[in-house]
Amino acid sequence: MAKGYKQRLKSMQENWGDSQKEFEDMFGGAQLPKAEYSFKLIKLDIRESGNNNLYIERQQVVMDGEFEDTNIKDALMLGSPKNMVFVRRFVEQMGYDCPEELEELPDVLDAIVSEAPTYNGSLSYYNDRAQVRVIELLDGDGDGEEDGEEDTSEEDGEEDTSEENGEEDTSEEDTSEEENEAAGDDDGELIDRMLIFCATWDIEVDEENADFDTLKEAISTNEYAEKELDDDETAVLIDCELESCIIKPKKKKAAVKKSVKKSSKKKK
Repeated sequence: MAKGYKQRLKSMQENWGDSQKEFEDMFGGAQLPKAEYSFKLIKLDIRESGNNNLYIERQQVVMDGEFEDTNIKDALMLGSPKNMVFVRRFVEQMGYDCPEELEELPDVLDAIVSEAPTYNGSLSYYNDRAQVRVIELLDGDGDGEEDGEEDTSEEDGEEDTSEENGEEDTSEEDTSEEENEAAGDDDGELIDRMLIFCATWDIEVDEENADFDTLKEAISTNEYAEKELDDDETAVLIDCELESCIIKPKKKKAAVKKSVKKSSKKKK
């Protein structure tokens, strides 16, 4: 049935080969166990998803151990104030002050990347997508330019190859859409949102080792009055498929008026 496309598929072989690195960047973390690793930051890019939402694509590489040089991509969403909390946290964890004007954020991100910082981070997953939670910045910088990490990623990188094949925009849009969907569309970073939920509702969890399943289990042990939930908290429960934990207000029964028939007897 598909044999008629063999020649066309053969002409796409270069793209197929190039997709291996993109696959490893996007899903390579799936082969790593959930654990704490030492990372070097090699790239930060602000991108736009298919539905016009901005996010920061973060690219880091494992520095040592069995999975040394494994490239991990994750995202920091910019879609809402609660998403931006985690952007602020990351910037300050890297030793920088957050800009007062958001339009200056790209300059701050460039400055951070130029130092190639190294840090310990906890790796977890949501819908098979890697998410790195920075635990602590390590002393010294990674000298990324001397090691050639950033330049290497650009030389190997799919941007130049994609341009030659005229597919850069499409591949970036597809990647952005997939990453955005995995992160929960506009909300993104569901695990971080779940942690905020737990903190708000005094649910004790191990933040450093938290993953989607353990957080969902912790949240599911309680019930939450709908009138006490804000929109973001309600969205977290819905995204976690925990609508059954939301207590809906009971509908008041309408007052039933008794019908009184007029007496047929006339007063004398």
